[in-house]
Amino acid sequence: PSMKLSDSLHTESSSRTDKLADEHSASLGRHPNELCSPFFRRFNALFPQLEDNERRVCGFIRFQFSSFEISQPLRIETREVEEQKRNLKRRLGLTSQENLVEFIRSF
Repeated sequence: PSMKLSDSLHTESSSRTDKLADEHSASLGRHPNELCSPFFRRFNALFPQLEDNERRVCGFIRFQFSSFEISQPLRIETREVEEQKRNLKRRLGLTSQENLVEFIRSF
């Protein structure tokens, strides 16, 4: 039997997510502070109040992961990622007009 287009698209999306997660989740998922990255050094210095899970989400955002892609290696629902993003905006002192992704990518 042939694969439906929706199944094919889901398989493609899952493959991309798996590949991205494999490339980054080991270090982001376990020890975000240990990354040898100017981004994390600057970001952690400016925002020491963030929890490890919040830093993980910031790292995934930095690597341009979608909310769905972030949810997969963290094993949480996409809506939980969206909630974490809203909380991050508040904790980082961003206004509702400021874009979280652009802010994080500016480091």
